[in-house]
Amino acid sequence: MDNALRYDPSEKPYAEVVVRSDDDSSVLVEIIDRGPGIPQSEVDIIVGDSDVTPLTHGSGLGLWLVKWIIESYRADLSIETSGTEGSIVSLHFDTTQSDVQ
Repeated sequence: MDNALRYDPSEKPYAEVVVRSDDDSSVLVEIIDRGPGIPQSEVDIIVGDSDVTPLTHGSGLGLWLVKWIIESYRADLSIETSGTEGSIVSLHFDTTQSDVQ
């Protein structure tokens, strides 16, 4: 939420949190914004599509913190970003798992 509001250059920044559960086994949390979008290079590193190297490592700790928390709960993280119309960061929790790593 902080990044969604902080990086939205409009006069009225917009961010929304949507929480859904279609059944008793999962919860989906989505953070939706209308900002400039998350750079694809950042998305690739956070979701594991690119390796972390001294030259490619991301620019901040916020998304890394989300990734570490998600992994500790054995949840899934996905990021959809258009680059012009905002982003949707989705956190999918399997509620049938009761233990945390």
